[in-house]
Amino acid sequence: QNFENYWAWQAGFKAYDLFKIKNLNIVIEANSVGRHTYTMPENSALTLQRYYHTGQPLAHTAGFGFDEALAIIDYRFKDFGFKFKYNNIKYLEHNYLSNPYDLTSGNSAVQLLDVQLNYMINRVNRINLSFGLINRAEQRENETYSTNYVYLSLRTSLNNVYFDF
Repeated sequence: QNFENYWAWQAGFKAYDLFKIKNLNIVIEANSVGRHTYTMPENSALTLQRYYHTGQPLAHTAGFGFDEALAIIDYRFKDFGFKFKYNNIKYLEHNYLSNPYDLTSGNSAVQLLDVQLNYMINRVNRINLSFGLINRAEQRENETYSTNYVYLSLRTSLNNVYFDF
């Protein structure tokens, strides 16, 4: 059995208080998954064994056959914060329901850019008000889609401080 393209790798870097600047955090990550990872060959006895549930991939939203780059920069000064997220993913187009093994389809790319400003209203409950802009650009073989939207959110980030195992 040939195991070419049955591999995946991930590399990343995470730093807190970068350049000795308090509350400046960064995450940089790269992921790559081969064309046949999470699947079995179509002529194999294990054809129906794959990492899917109701036709959707379980391991990663892009399924298999993708390269991804991710960067997050987060800075907080007193009650104010800034977050920048960038995600770029190039993947094989799949039709998971009709033929998940069709690897002849074209390549696609999605670029996501999210910039947000936030203000911490209540530190005890970690309630904050965020204002942001998201740009999502998707490019397929003959089509390009671009979406921009502005958002305002009121949210909380509660911590689970107990273990029940």
